[in-house]
Amino acid sequence: MNNIAIFVSENLFFCIAFIFVLIMFIVFEISQSKNSKISLTPENAVIVANRGKGVYIDIRKKEDFNKSHILNAKHVEVQNLEQSLKKLVKNKANAVVLYGDNADKIVTKLRKDGYENSYTINGGINAWKASGFPVKNI
Repeated sequence: MNNIAIFVSENLFFCIAFIFVLIMFIVFEISQSKNSKISLTPENAVIVANRGKGVYIDIRKKEDFNKSHILNAKHVEVQNLEQSLKKLVKNKANAVVLYGDNADKIVTKLRKDGYENSYTINGGINAWKASGFPVKNI
């Protein structure tokens, strides 16, 4: 134990740096695990939506939606999301898969509002396209 105290006193800067890096690593891992619970790969999004009678909701700008969107996705303006969800999702237990700007924050709010099967697509529509899933191009 005496050797540890001597080592720390002689290498204080490196010990503090090590502790800082360790804390940052732990914080990063916790945030990633929390994020992974709401973010799905495109493949898992398809599975969740199909099993959970889900709906895909595009919250990007209308122009972006018009250019290209997930097949059968509904475009919803963020400010109208709550009203639109009541029409689109008959049961709060059904899956809701969002993609677009700030989708993670919106899904977190939806889950607090009772839509516990709400998710985002990790990588958004670009990851969807890269996975080879169907999109509607206009």
